[in-house]
Amino acid sequence: ASASASAAAPPAAAGAGGSTKERLHALMLSDSGVLYEDAALSIQAQMQFQGLMGRVQLRYVNKTQAPIDGLRFVLPPTPAPLLQAAPVPSNLGPGFAHPQMINVQLTDLFTEPPRIQIAYTHQGRQEMVDLRLPVSLPKFMQPVVCNRDQFFGVWGRINGPPNEITQVFKGKGPVDPAEIERMLTGMRYAPLKDIDPNPSNFCAAAKLATATAGEVYCVLRMETQAAQQAYKLTVKTSHPMCSAATRQLVLDHLAAPA
Repeated sequence: ASASASAAAPPAAAGAGGSTKERLHALMLSDSGVLYEDAALSIQAQMQFQGLMGRVQLRYVNKTQAPIDGLRFVLPPTPAPLLQAAPVPSNLGPGFAHPQMINVQLTDLFTEPPRIQIAYTHQGRQEMVDLRLPVSLPKFMQPVVCNRDQFFGVWGRINGPPNEITQVFKGKGPVDPAEIERMLTGMRYAPLKDIDPNPSNFCAAAKLATATAGEVYCVLRMETQAAQQAYKLTVKTSHPMCSAATRQLVLDHLAAPA
C-alpha cells in the first residue's frame, strides 16, 4: 500500500555514528539506538524482551527533502526465533518517519541474529540493504543474583566443551571495570560481588527460560590483566548455544580486532 509517513522525524537518535557492524554490536547490549544509516534513510530500533517474547520496533526515517519510494521489507525464513513483522508503507515523505513492529518469540535456541532486507528508491537510485536484527539469546536472559555457594554450585556442575568455553584475548583499550559491569548488565547478566577473591576479576550469572531446553543456567568469570590489557573469559552454561552467544557478545564488545 502507498502511504506517507505518520509523523515528522525528530533529530537522529544517539548512537548514529560508526559502521553498521558497530551499531549492531552496540544494540546487542542496549535496547535502543540506530541500527542503520545512510545519506537518505535512518533505521532506529527500540526493543523490549520478557520471558520467551520480544518486541522490536524499527523506525524508518527519511532524512532528506526528497521522497523515498518503493520501500520494501523482506524477512528471510529462519527456524528460530519466530518473527512476525507488520508491513511498511511503500512511500516515505520528505522528513517523515514510520514505525514498524516486529514480534519475536523464542521458539527454539539459535546462533545467528535474524536477517532482514530493506530495499528502496531515492532520487532514482535503488538501494538494497542486508541487515541483522539485534536479537541474540542473551536478550531473553534474566540476571540472577546469587551467593558464592550458589555460583560455584552451577560452576562445578559444568565442565568441558561445548558448555564450557575459555577464551584469552587482548582488549581494544585499557581495562575499565565500570565498562565491564555495563557490558555484563547489557548482556542480562548480574555482576556479582565477593565471588572471586581477586577484586580485578569479574563474575556474573543469568538464566534463560526456553520452550525446548528448560531453564538454562549461565555463569561466567572474567580475569583481567590491566598491565597487558588482556582478559581470560570462562563461560559455563547448561546449553552450548548460550555459552557461544555469551562469548561472542564479550568478544564483540571488548576484544581487539584480530
